[in-house]
Amino acid sequence: ETRAERTRVLLSDSWRIRQLDGGEPDTDALTRQALAADSEWLAVRQMPAQVHDVLLDHGMISDARVGKNAAECTWVGEKDWVYACTFPNPSHINGPVFLCFDGLDTLAMAYLNGQRIATFDNMYRAYRVDIRDKLNSTKRPNVLLIVFTSVQRYLEQLDVPERFGDVNKAHFLRKCHSDFGSYLGARPNSIKVGVFRDVYLDIPDRSWIQNVWVRPKLSSNLERAQIHTRLELVGPAVSCDLTLRGPSGRRISKVSFPDADKIIESVIDVDNAQLWWPRTHGKQPMYKLDVAIRHQERLLETRTIEFGLRDVQPVLRDEETGEKRFRFDVNGQPVFMRGADLAPLEGPTHCWNDERAM
Repeated sequence: ETRAERTRVLLSDSWRIRQLDGGEPDTDALTRQALAADSEWLAVRQMPAQVHDVLLDHGMISDARVGKNAAECTWVGEKDWVYACTFPNPSHINGPVFLCFDGLDTLAMAYLNGQRIATFDNMYRAYRVDIRDKLNSTKRPNVLLIVFTSVQRYLEQLDVPERFGDVNKAHFLRKCHSDFGSYLGARPNSIKVGVFRDVYLDIPDRSWIQNVWVRPKLSSNLERAQIHTRLELVGPAVSCDLTLRGPSGRRISKVSFPDADKIIESVIDVDNAQLWWPRTHGKQPMYKLDVAIRHQERLLETRTIEFGLRDVQPVLRDEETGEKRFRFDVNGQPVFMRGADLAPLEGPTHCWNDERAM
């Protein structure tokens, strides 16, 4: 069969940043400048990268993790910044072209070829915008601008109602709260800004898989399971195959829908369920659901969802005495749950670094 898999184009090259003077940015001028960047633009050698990362790479600030250098870097969070990137049109377009932002910190506006395409105000969200109609009609490269405005200035100007009292204004912003204190050791605190996760093009075909949900339900004796699936498709009707595989890779069941449209729901039975257990309590066998959609003989997209079969129940009262309890039973067995805390990796950047995380 002819394969026309959904493609992802990572925008990792040709990025530059520069400081802005504040006020309304002249995006037409910035778009022209991005095509012939002068010395005021700083090349971003590796993406994703936040502004502190780029300035440190160019020797324009000291390492905020050393000594009292953090105090010399506070000006970064007081300024506005713009990222610029150029990229060609995708070679084959049969459906939409989504421009995806997995991590923007925090107040930003995106422009493509001089047109505003999105506004952002939440660093915890991933965003996607259909840009097919905004792509250049000529052979000139597309110019993407992401303008970041100062979070510090925004909070200084924020008018908080009196009913909230003397509250930390940062609570009204969807941004990592450790940026506004010395929790990570930096004194004064480091307010980060910029792109901290991937920016990429997501290019599906005429139809595509929007979402896949898998909800396993075990029988009372934990020996059998029902796998409840729900697919959300976008575009004209397609044929769809669901294939369930066990932990060994052996096929358990295959369900086909010759004319699937919009929403597909199914239930797949599993006998002799292999249970997933928490580490130190047993093994973690994983089942896989393979999803494939086709138009005639052309494969449009595949997706694989991996999951375990387990039953987790809260126990809030002792069955014998009626006393209050708070524990969890996994597959009918009490399991001691230890607490955990997820904190940012370090102070100057939210970009993940495997070496520093080890």
